[in-house]
Amino acid sequence: MRTTVWINLTELDNKFAARRPLIKKLMETFLKTYNNFISTLREKLLAGDEKGLLVELHSLKGAAGSLGAIELHRKVENLEKQVKLQTQSFQAALDELDSIWPTVLEDVQTVLQELDANKST
Repeated sequence: MRTTVWINLTELDNKFAARRPLIKKLMETFLKTYNNFISTLREKLLAGDEKGLLVELHSLKGAAGSLGAIELHRKVENLEKQVKLQTQSFQAALDELDSIWPTVLEDVQTVLQELDANKST
């Protein structure tokens, strides 16, 4: 598989070895669950649901770790810590995620396409 910006494909392959169908299922679930993630966060922000925002960030952090999206995991972990420590506002954290989110989703789709193209491996 080729490398993407946000997903460490070597890590993913090492983690799941020959279980490419599992990798594919993880990617599909990620897209389904997090496709509208930024909108979900914005709704929670507008509602003043700080706890809900932290829960969503924590969920994304775990999903990123499962996908081998090491850089995304680190970024979300850092944002989560900053928000908890109130060194960064929820709005700033959301804006930072919003700026990278299209490439995250694009990378997941790239991995799915790669898996579909290499079904025999």
